[in-house]
Amino acid sequence: MHRLLLSAVAFAAIAAVPGVAAANCSSATMERAASGTRPNAQALERLNTEAQSSLERGALTEACMKFRLILSVDARNIDARLGLGEGSLSEGDYTAARAHFEAVLASASDNPIAHQGLGLAFLLGGDFAAAEPSLRSAVEHDPTLWRSWNGLAIIADERADWEAADAAFASAIAAAPQQANVHNNIGMSLMQRGEPARAVAAFDAALRFDQ
Repeated sequence: MHRLLLSAVAFAAIAAVPGVAAANCSSATMERAASGTRPNAQALERLNTEAQSSLERGALTEACMKFRLILSVDARNIDARLGLGEGSLSEGDYTAARAHFEAVLASASDNPIAHQGLGLAFLLGGDFAAAEPSLRSAVEHDPTLWRSWNGLAIIADERADWEAADAAFASAIAAAPQQANVHNNIGMSLMQRGEPARAVAAFDAALRFDQ
Protein backbone atom coordinates (compact mmCIF):
# COMPACT_ATOMS: atom_id res chain seq x y z
CA MET A 1 0.00 0.00 0.00
CA HIS A 2 1.18 3.54 -0.58
CA ARG A 3 0.61 6.95 0.90
CA LEU A 4 -2.27 8.95 -0.53
CA LEU A 5 -1.99 12.72 -0.74
CA LEU A 6 -4.52 13.95 -3.26
CA SER A 7 -8.26 13.51 -3.34
CA ALA A 8 -9.74 10.17 -4.37
CA VAL A 9 -11.24 11.92 -7.41
CA ALA A 10 -7.83 13.07 -8.61
CA PHE A 11 -6.27 9.61 -8.34
CA ALA A 12 -9.29 7.95 -9.96
CA ALA A 13 -9.00 10.41 -12.84
CA ILE A 14 -5.47 9.33 -13.67
CA ALA A 15 -6.23 5.65 -13.29
CA ALA A 16 -9.50 5.31 -15.11
CA VAL A 17 -10.45 8.21 -17.40
CA PRO A 18 -9.62 7.61 -21.09
CA GLY A 19 -7.18 10.13 -22.49
CA VAL A 20 -5.91 11.46 -19.19
CA ALA A 21 -2.38 10.27 -19.85
CA ALA A 22 -2.25 12.55 -22.88
CA ALA A 23 -3.56 15.58 -21.02
CA ASN A 24 -1.16 18.31 -20.04
CA CYS A 25 -2.30 21.42 -18.19
CA SER A 26 0.87 23.26 -19.16
CA SER A 27 1.32 22.17 -22.77
CA ALA A 28 2.02 24.61 -25.57
CA THR A 29 -0.54 22.80 -27.72
CA MET A 30 -3.24 23.52 -25.18
CA GLU A 31 -2.09 27.16 -24.94
CA ARG A 32 -2.49 27.62 -28.70
CA ALA A 33 -5.86 25.88 -28.75
CA ALA A 34 -7.17 27.98 -25.90
CA SER A 35 -6.20 31.18 -27.68
CA GLY A 36 -8.53 30.38 -30.56
CA THR A 37 -11.81 31.09 -28.80
CA ARG A 38 -12.18 33.83 -26.22
CA PRO A 39 -15.27 34.10 -24.00
CA ASN A 40 -16.64 37.48 -23.07
CA ALA A 41 -16.46 38.65 -19.47
CA GLN A 42 -20.05 37.61 -18.76
CA ALA A 43 -19.27 34.01 -19.66
CA LEU A 44 -16.34 33.65 -17.25
CA GLU A 45 -18.35 32.59 -14.21
CA ARG A 46 -20.21 29.91 -16.17
CA LEU A 47 -16.98 28.73 -17.78
CA ASN A 48 -15.26 28.48 -14.41
CA THR A 49 -18.14 26.39 -13.03
CA GLU A 50 -17.90 24.07 -16.02
CA ALA A 51 -14.11 23.81 -15.69
CA GLN A 52 -14.33 22.97 -11.99
CA SER A 53 -16.91 20.29 -12.76
CA SER A 54 -14.66 18.82 -15.46
CA LEU A 55 -11.74 18.77 -13.03
CA GLU A 56 -13.79 17.01 -10.34
CA ARG A 57 -14.85 14.23 -12.70
CA GLY A 58 -11.31 13.75 -14.01
CA ALA A 59 -11.70 15.29 -17.47
CA LEU A 60 -8.37 17.08 -17.21
CA THR A 61 -7.93 18.09 -20.87
CA GLU A 62 -11.38 19.67 -20.93
CA ALA A 63 -10.91 21.36 -17.57
CA CYS A 64 -7.50 22.82 -18.39
CA MET A 65 -8.68 24.07 -21.77
CA LYS A 66 -11.48 26.00 -20.07
CA PHE A 67 -9.21 27.37 -17.37
CA ARG A 68 -6.85 28.66 -20.08
CA LEU A 69 -9.77 30.24 -21.92
CA ILE A 70 -10.59 32.12 -18.73
CA LEU A 71 -6.98 33.29 -18.40
CA SER A 72 -7.00 34.50 -22.00
CA VAL A 73 -9.62 37.04 -20.91
CA ASP A 74 -8.59 37.56 -17.30
CA ALA A 75 -4.89 36.82 -16.83
CA ARG A 76 -5.16 37.31 -13.05
CA ASN A 77 -8.11 34.99 -12.50
CA ILE A 78 -7.23 33.13 -9.31
CA ASP A 79 -9.79 30.32 -9.71
CA ALA A 80 -8.45 29.44 -13.16
CA ARG A 81 -4.85 29.49 -11.98
CA LEU A 82 -5.70 27.29 -8.99
CA GLY A 83 -7.55 24.92 -11.32
CA LEU A 84 -4.51 24.60 -13.57
CA GLY A 85 -2.40 23.93 -10.50
CA GLU A 86 -4.72 21.16 -9.35
CA GLY A 87 -4.77 19.72 -12.86
CA SER A 88 -0.98 19.68 -12.98
CA LEU A 89 -0.86 17.95 -9.59
CA SER A 90 -3.20 15.25 -10.89
CA GLU A 91 -1.01 14.77 -13.95
CA GLY A 92 2.14 14.49 -11.84
CA ASP A 93 3.67 17.63 -13.33
CA TYR A 94 4.81 19.10 -10.02
CA THR A 95 7.03 21.77 -11.59
CA ALA A 96 4.07 23.20 -13.52
CA ALA A 97 1.86 22.90 -10.43
CA ARG A 98 4.35 24.91 -8.37
CA ALA A 99 4.44 27.62 -11.03
CA HIS A 100 0.64 27.95 -11.02
CA PHE A 101 0.34 28.09 -7.24
CA GLU A 102 3.28 30.51 -6.92
CA ALA A 103 1.58 32.77 -9.47
CA VAL A 104 -1.50 32.91 -7.24
CA LEU A 105 0.57 33.61 -4.12
CA ALA A 106 2.38 36.45 -5.88
CA SER A 107 -0.89 38.41 -5.89
CA ALA A 108 -2.80 36.72 -3.05
CA SER A 109 -0.27 35.72 -0.42
CA ASP A 110 -2.95 34.60 2.06
CA ASN A 111 -4.70 32.15 -0.30
CA PRO A 112 -4.87 28.84 1.62
CA ILE A 113 -5.57 26.68 -1.43
CA ALA A 114 -2.47 28.01 -3.17
CA HIS A 115 -0.35 27.37 -0.06
CA GLN A 116 -1.78 23.85 0.11
CA GLY A 117 -1.19 23.18 -3.57
CA LEU A 118 2.37 24.45 -3.41
CA GLY A 119 3.06 22.29 -0.36
CA LEU A 120 1.60 19.21 -2.04
CA ALA A 121 3.62 19.86 -5.19
CA PHE A 122 6.81 19.92 -3.12
CA LEU A 123 5.74 16.89 -1.09
CA LEU A 124 4.77 14.78 -4.09
CA GLY A 125 8.05 15.78 -5.69
CA GLY A 126 9.93 14.46 -2.66
CA ASP A 127 11.01 17.79 -1.15
CA PHE A 128 9.59 17.44 2.35
CA ALA A 129 11.60 20.34 3.78
CA ALA A 130 10.11 22.79 1.27
CA ALA A 131 6.62 21.29 1.63
CA GLU A 132 6.21 21.74 5.37
CA PRO A 133 6.11 25.56 5.62
CA SER A 134 3.61 25.81 2.77
CA LEU A 135 1.33 23.19 4.31
CA ARG A 136 1.55 24.90 7.70
CA SER A 137 0.64 28.22 6.10
CA ALA A 138 -2.36 26.53 4.49
CA VAL A 139 -3.80 25.23 7.76
CA GLU A 140 -3.04 28.49 9.55
CA HIS A 141 -5.29 30.23 7.03
CA ASP A 142 -7.85 27.42 6.83
CA PRO A 143 -7.75 24.60 9.41
CA THR A 144 -10.33 22.58 7.45
CA LEU A 145 -7.86 21.66 4.68
CA TRP A 146 -7.51 17.94 5.27
CA ARG A 147 -4.97 17.39 2.50
CA SER A 148 -2.57 19.79 4.22
CA TRP A 149 -2.98 18.05 7.59
CA ASN A 150 -2.52 14.71 5.85
CA GLY A 151 0.69 15.93 4.26
CA LEU A 152 1.99 17.30 7.55
CA ALA A 153 1.30 13.93 9.18
CA ILE A 154 3.29 12.15 6.48
CA ILE A 155 6.19 14.54 6.98
CA ALA A 156 6.09 13.86 10.73
CA ASP A 157 6.04 10.12 10.02
CA GLU A 158 9.19 10.43 7.92
CA ARG A 159 11.08 11.75 10.94
CA ALA A 160 9.38 9.29 13.31
CA ASP A 161 7.71 12.13 15.23
CA TRP A 162 4.67 10.07 16.16
CA GLU A 163 3.18 12.70 18.47
CA ALA A 164 3.19 15.31 15.70
CA ALA A 165 1.87 12.74 13.22
CA ASP A 166 -1.02 11.82 15.52
CA ALA A 167 -1.89 15.48 16.02
CA ALA A 168 -1.90 16.17 12.28
CA PHE A 169 -3.92 13.03 11.50
CA ALA A 170 -6.42 14.00 14.21
CA SER A 171 -6.85 17.40 12.57
CA ALA A 172 -7.28 15.76 9.16
CA ILE A 173 -9.97 13.44 10.54
CA ALA A 174 -11.70 16.36 12.26
CA ALA A 175 -11.81 18.17 8.91
CA ALA A 176 -12.83 15.11 6.84
CA PRO A 177 -14.01 12.21 9.05
CA GLN A 178 -14.87 9.94 6.13
CA GLN A 179 -11.84 10.60 3.95
CA ALA A 180 -10.47 7.15 3.13
CA ASN A 181 -7.03 8.49 2.20
CA VAL A 182 -6.42 9.77 5.72
CA HIS A 183 -7.49 6.50 7.37
CA ASN A 184 -5.22 4.60 4.97
CA ASN A 185 -2.27 6.80 5.93
CA ILE A 186 -3.00 6.37 9.63
CA GLY A 187 -2.78 2.64 9.03
CA MET A 188 0.55 3.04 7.26
CA SER A 189 1.83 5.16 10.14
CA LEU A 190 0.79 2.56 12.70
CA MET A 191 2.49 -0.17 10.70
CA GLN A 192 5.72 1.86 10.82
CA ARG A 193 5.41 1.96 14.60
CA GLY A 194 4.88 -1.79 14.89
CA GLU A 195 1.19 -1.59 15.84
CA PRO A 196 -0.49 -3.94 13.34
CA ALA A 197 -3.73 -4.40 15.28
CA ARG A 198 -4.48 -0.68 15.31
CA ALA A 199 -3.29 -0.44 11.72
CA VAL A 200 -5.83 -3.05 10.60
CA ALA A 201 -8.62 -1.04 12.22
CA ALA A 202 -7.50 2.06 10.29
CA PHE A 203 -7.29 0.13 7.03
CA ASP A 204 -10.78 -1.26 7.66
CA ALA A 205 -12.05 2.28 8.08
CA ALA A 206 -10.35 3.30 4.84
CA LEU A 207 -12.04 0.44 2.97
CA ARG A 208 -15.39 1.24 4.56
CA PHE A 209 -15.28 4.87 3.45
CA ASP A 210 -13.81 4.16 0.02
CA GLN A 211 -17.07 2.90 -1.42
